[in-house]
Amino acid sequence: MIIERAFNLVHNLDVPESKRKFWQQWATVVLTRRGDIIDVIKHFEAPDEFLHRRQMDIYPDTIQFTVQAGEMFTSLDSFKAKIEDAVRLAGKMNP
Repeated sequence: MIIERAFNLVHNLDVPESKRKFWQQWATVVLTRRGDIIDVIKHFEAPDEFLHRRQMDIYPDTIQFTVQAGEMFTSLDSFKAKIEDAVRLAGKMNP
């Protein structure tokens, strides 16, 4: 998935503005170890430990991080920086 598409999904930019507040406000971004975006999983509530574990079972050996729509990584540059940072940190943890 291209980064622009993932950014639009995370922040509900593909939804008319008047309806965005009714859409899922949380998303988990799933990355490969190289930083390729595999999936964006949307949530109505902030994900908890149990949901994160289920997602790791679905996508083993991936990097995942959570984003709140309109609140976190609100520019494409900051979203891209978060992806790069996550990949770099994961590489340090599991070389």
